[in-house]
Amino acid sequence: MAVVFDSSALLASEDVIAAGLSAVGLIALSFRRVLGWQHTIALMCAILAPLSAALFHDKLPALLWSLIPLMLVAVYLRGVCSVVSTARAACGAVAVLAVLALTFSPAAPPVLWFLLWPACIFAASEIYGSLTASLLDGALRDPLTSVWNRSGSAAATAELIGRAREQDEQITVIVFEVTDSRRIDILDNDAAGDLQLTQLTEKWRASLPSSAVLARLGRNEFIAVLRGVDADVELLGGELASGHSVPVDYGTATGPSVPEAFAQLLLDADSDLYRRKRISATRFGSFD
Repeated sequence: MAVVFDSSALLASEDVIAAGLSAVGLIALSFRRVLGWQHTIALMCAILAPLSAALFHDKLPALLWSLIPLMLVAVYLRGVCSVVSTARAACGAVAVLAVLALTFSPAAPPVLWFLLWPACIFAASEIYGSLTASLLDGALRDPLTSVWNRSGSAAATAELIGRAREQDEQITVIVFEVTDSRRIDILDNDAAGDLQLTQLTEKWRASLPSSAVLARLGRNEFIAVLRGVDADVELLGGELASGHSVPVDYGTATGPSVPEAFAQLLLDADSDLYRRKRISATRFGSFD
């Protein structure tokens, strides 16, 4: 990664350190399921490996090559972090560490490098990292409503569950289904149907907390995931499902903030939705 060998010291200690850190990072990523702590270890290794080469190497080319992986780390941080201010702060920390490594490096780098390195790190993060973030965001959102799609909701929900667990909060799942069969048939092909779906999700966005996850799972199926819900869940679901230009059924489920329990919560919310539909069918004599 940032390992630079020269003819005078094929096994220089700084190269061994950088190679060892790179190996630890690769091992952390080799697990079939990369958890939060494994990802953190891999990211720290990706930062420390080039810094170790810059901090201990007495060759200027080694310092120059160390800049490249730091720029790539900055691109990654800016690209995958959902909070822009947090990503920029992390890139700033990488830039500060890079300057410190240059300060104590025995290679005595040119003074101009102390300005160029932070500039290169920030430029890479803002130009390429922001582009990566835009591409990822577009791939994970429903093109019509701009809420999360199925893939995006999985990542956003995992993050929400993690935060809820830190605060010892439960999570609530609310599933919605647009139930007018005539309108469902035209929702994906008619401009009026598209407009109604867009208006529907805009109302939900305005009513849900900013921390909630809102996603479109199918052409007429939506889901909201919330944490720390203090109000009556049944009342909240009813408020979110009422007052729209198309009929909306809903179902709710509340449970512990454990990733393994989310699938069951989703099933429970679906069951609650169909229970409500059966009650409605009994009253009005129809069941879609």
